[in-house]
Amino acid sequence: MSRRKRPVRLPKGADYSSSLVMEMIEADAAVGFDIPVPDGCNFVEVSMPSAVMRAYQQARQAHPNAANLPPMRIVERGTLEHLNATLRGGVVYVKEDPRHG
Repeated sequence: MSRRKRPVRLPKGADYSSSLVMEMIEADAAVGFDIPVPDGCNFVEVSMPSAVMRAYQQARQAHPNAANLPPMRIVERGTLEHLNATLRGGVVYVKEDPRHG
């Protein structure tokens, strides 16, 4: 599996450190970005700030199994798109602004 060698670039003042984001990406990459939906549930939300979401999406697209992964459904919380994504089920990626949570 190809590993990103360069650090994640986040905006100045980001609430997350590059190393923490890389740890999260590497942990998800190790399981093929297959985020399980718990038994009895219809969906699971993965929530992160936009800058982190961008880095995560780039790493996911670069994964060797990217072609076989379901598409990332990225929505903003509280929108009609968010409601529709949760009703469809599966993994829903929610962009959050950590300053307005």
